[in-house]
Formats: sequence, structure tokens, C-alpha cells
Amino acid sequence: MVQKTTIWSILFFAACGHLTFAQGMTGKESFDVMADDTTKFLISWAQSTFGFSLSKDERILYSDESVIVVGKNEVPSWVVSTYNFSPAILSTSLQMQLNSSQSLIINAFGMDATVKFHQIPSWLGDFAELKSLALWNADLSALVICKGFPISYLDLRRVRYADSSSLIEVICSLKDLELFIHDDSISDDVISTLKERLPNMTFIKKGK
Repeated sequence: MVQKTTIWSILFFAACGHLTFAQGMTGKESFDVMADDTTKFLISWAQSTFGFSLSKDERILYSDESVIVVGKNEVPSWVVSTYNFSPAILSTSLQMQLNSSQSLIINAFGMDATVKFHQIPSWLGDFAELKSLALWNADLSALVICKGFPISYLDLRRVRYADSSSLIEVICSLKDLELFIHDDSISDDVISTLKERLPNMTFIKKGK
């Protein structure tokens, strides 16, 4: 398998490093002034779970309690968001570029804790250039909007789904898929079928 060195491989394989930054800072520069506690938690979680870091050419293009957008030359490369994020809050120019992001993580930060599973936002269907996708606390009923995406790394944890066959079909449609990270919320039967149909893919099971 050819090793990839782009940002989306770093997200899933890099070791956790120091990450304290705020909007407008770049590369190795760092400081601890953040917009609010939710933004701090978003960054902390991305750091500890995926080893997020900024390259010397990257900076935070936008951040608030619902999203962090990172990129270079004003073009987004990776996004960490909540399920209630709406691209409409971004500037027109950033909205137009957002879909070029290659890495996206969506989690339920700061949202109603009594809601265990959240609907996949319709805007995810516009991210047709995604190379890595992580969905936590998601209802996967609408995962079909990602069918055929060039995703290489997929992370599904604390999820639910009603139709195993549809889930398998969508995952198998990701022809570039190399790594599937999951937990017990994906049934053993689904994993067994995927391993039969995708024998060259790497599976990693994580605890709760």
C-alpha cells in the first residue's frame, strides 16, 4: 500500500502533539486565548483523538462554538464541527471554498446530551472531495449522501443505523477506502460482511 503524506493521513495516524492556537495563528505559533470553552474542547478532542496539528502554511480560517475551519491560502483543508453547524454562518468566499476540504470530523460537542444520535447534516453531501470522514454520535440513515466519495479513512463511533444492507452498500461504494475505524455500535455481522467484500481494507476497533 502506498503511504500518503497529505493532511488526511496525518489526522488519523499522527501521534498527539502540542496544539494550542487561535484564529489567525499559523504553523508553530501558538497561544491559549480561545473564543469559548466549547472551542477549547473541540481543539482538545481533535488533538487527543486524531493528533491534529497545523503545518507551517496552515492557519485557522474560522472558529466558533460550532466549527473550526483550517486551511492555507484561504482554502480549507480540514474541518471539525458539531451537528448544528451551518455553512451559512461563514463568509461567502469561505462558503464557496468549504467543499474543497479533504478532512471532516463531526461530533456532538456542546449539544443536548439527552440526544444520543444526531441526523447527518445535508451539507455533508456537498463535500465530494473528502479523503477522511469521522462521524460520532450520528444516525447513519442519510449516510447515502456520501456514496461514491473518494474517502480513504472512515471513522464511525457511537452511531446507529436501521438498515445494515444500506450501510454496507454505502461503505463498499467508497472505492478508495483503506481504513475503517469503528466501535461496538457497528455490529459484528456488518464487520464480517465488510471484511469479506473488502479484504484489503484495514479495520480498527476502538473501545467506547
